[in-house]
Amino acid sequence: MAAEGSLRSGEQAPQLALNMKLLAHNELAGFGGVGEGINLQKAKDGRRILWLAHESAPKNFTAVDVTDPRNPKLVVQTDLPHNDVRSNSLDVVGDIMAVALAYGGMADRPRRAAATERFLLGRRWERDLVERAMKVLETDFTPISDVRGSAEMRTIASKNLLLKFWHETSQR
Repeated sequence: MAAEGSLRSGEQAPQLALNMKLLAHNELAGFGGVGEGINLQKAKDGRRILWLAHESAPKNFTAVDVTDPRNPKLVVQTDLPHNDVRSNSLDVVGDIMAVALAYGGMADRPRRAAATERFLLGRRWERDLVERAMKVLETDFTPISDVRGSAEMRTIASKNLLLKFWHETSQR
């Protein structure tokens, strides 16, 4: 049997997978590391798209067309703007994806930008919105200052990362 998590077609599944059968496997272009963010979307064109959030950089999220479950196809895979940002949680409702914004280096551990998430939820992803969200982002954290950078530098960097994320995702 292959190592856990890498079963091949025809191999016996461990006891935890009773009554389940492996139909196919996709290597996700070599970028696994998927977090708890997984959602199945029925697209307007009838396809079923499985959205997967990655738990760490360099990838943000991946979409796999699973309309034919025996032949999953990679649709898109996006990069994170920085190694200290992650979006391991997502939800898709219709044509809208909600992604949790989490920042590392702002506090003693990575934290979500909850007020900014609430501000962005359900709104059109446009530059004006992102610029207003950058102001909201200031309220999400009381950044630390240490030898790696001041609190002011961390605040500016977090806002710039959000704007960079908008640039990278809106140009597709």
